[in-house]
Amino acid sequence: MFWESVKMAVQAIRSNKMRSALTMLGIIIGIASVIAIVAIGDAVKGSMNKEFESFGINRGYIYINGQEVYDSDMFNAEDVDLIKRVFKNKIDGVMPYLTATQNFVDKKKTQNVNLTGVNEMYNKITKVDMKKGRFFSEQDINSSRNVAILEEKTARKLMPNERNPVGKIITLTGTNQSTSTYLVIGIYKEPSSMFAGMMGESFNMLVPYSFIENNLGSSSGYYALDIGVKQGENVQKVMEDIQSMMVKRHDNAERQIYMTQTAESQMGTINNVMGMLQMFIGAIAAISLVVGGIGIMNIMLVSVTERTREIGIRKAIGANNRDIMIQFIIESVILSCIGGLIGITLGISIAGIAVTIMKMGLVLSPFVIIFTWIFSASIGIFFGFYPSRKAAQLDPIDALRYE
Repeated sequence: MFWESVKMAVQAIRSNKMRSALTMLGIIIGIASVIAIVAIGDAVKGSMNKEFESFGINRGYIYINGQEVYDSDMFNAEDVDLIKRVFKNKIDGVMPYLTATQNFVDKKKTQNVNLTGVNEMYNKITKVDMKKGRFFSEQDINSSRNVAILEEKTARKLMPNERNPVGKIITLTGTNQSTSTYLVIGIYKEPSSMFAGMMGESFNMLVPYSFIENNLGSSSGYYALDIGVKQGENVQKVMEDIQSMMVKRHDNAERQIYMTQTAESQMGTINNVMGMLQMFIGAIAAISLVVGGIGIMNIMLVSVTERTREIGIRKAIGANNRDIMIQFIIESVILSCIGGLIGITLGISIAGIAVTIMKMGLVLSPFVIIFTWIFSASIGIFFGFYPSRKAAQLDPIDALRYE
């Protein structure tokens, strides 16, 4: 009897193709939206997590954040040495964080070049992808040498005529029109970033932080320290201990100006925000599923009215209320399931196109796909129950008289 009901339901759907397609439209849009949003969100989170891992997940920052900051509050070389000694078994290195901007001037135009001051530990903390030449040595840092490591794209743009810029001199101009010359000792490649296109073209260069400190920046100290924590250590605990030590050393516990942040906590915060955003947008998209379910119920009610005489005949030859209910519920479920399958296919296609444009990998969750398909079937059962119950309660005599 069950398979007979399935055959009759399929026949009814095929006999009204256009109406069935329009009935499924709400389900298709809802399922496609949910699948696409979840897949794109997972792809973005996966891409961002990879970016954090490439920069070093076991990484923490201690920085100064306050309205009143004195020279005595600033980090200095003695702080760096102290952290290295006290936490030598827990950290890979400590790096003062200094930045500067200079201009590269040629015949065509002036380009801003972002200088990041680092020390010899930066290569270990961030795992720099060196393509040519070498990284900074301890002697480069201690001597404040005017050496530089150019980012690969920056080297091609600023020195297009040099097949191998290593060993060449690049000249940059400061805001006061003073010039600085740098010996290029290496070329590195920055990891690909999903934000690179949004931020526009940038020109980046690494130099010894001591060179920026002595020639381009302030000698009062550093606003931040970048710390690489050893694998297996609790990054948050290590950073809190360093924070406590710095507060005692600089005697500024009352003002609480030293803040810490870890790459892991940043990644967790971003994942939480992305998850909440996915849920919010997904909930909005899921409204169309309810609308689609109401559309199925509406069409099924019309179908019951159109097939009143058929129902009367079936009851007259022995079909009971349960058989009639099953027939119409099966028809409703089939509509929902077909719409769900089309929606899943459409959603995956949309997500695939979107992540391809954003140059990310497609991430599909089997659980989400199975859940949405089961949910679409549940919608068919829920919204098909009332029309099927109405059909089952028809009086066979009245139904046979219906014209």
